[in-house]
Amino acid sequence: RFGDITGTRLNASARHLAAMVRYLSGEAALRNRPYRLNYDLDKQVYWVTSLVSTQDSAEFKIDASPLSRPVQLPPAITFADVQTPGIGRVSTGQVATYFHPQGYTDPTIIHLRDQHSRAVTVLIPSLTGEAQVYEGYVDGFVRR
Repeated sequence: RFGDITGTRLNASARHLAAMVRYLSGEAALRNRPYRLNYDLDKQVYWVTSLVSTQDSAEFKIDASPLSRPVQLPPAITFADVQTPGIGRVSTGQVATYFHPQGYTDPTIIHLRDQHSRAVTVLIPSLTGEAQVYEGYVDGFVRR
């Protein structure tokens, strides 16, 4: 039964992450502002920042929206790795997905894993921002 609980948590975590992607894709277009979904692969947390411009500079700052608060992955669920075109595949440190006001997103592949090495993949395409969740470890569109 414990395996069923962690499997449920793994799927729920992937669905929540995919919902956040859809939300940010819409927010970037609606607010005409770039957003960034940040992943800390060491601390197993992700959070939203948005580009804030002042007269002198522009920088990504933590977004104030209640839906953008940091999300800690449940116990026993981890980021296996995250892959983006500019950085490649990383399994430690921090990486981010960018959401642009013009409607496109940095294509990203996020692999979540539970303590039983069961994997779920969240694929973020570049044009739609409609994240898809797949059972297993999907590398691009080819399963391993």
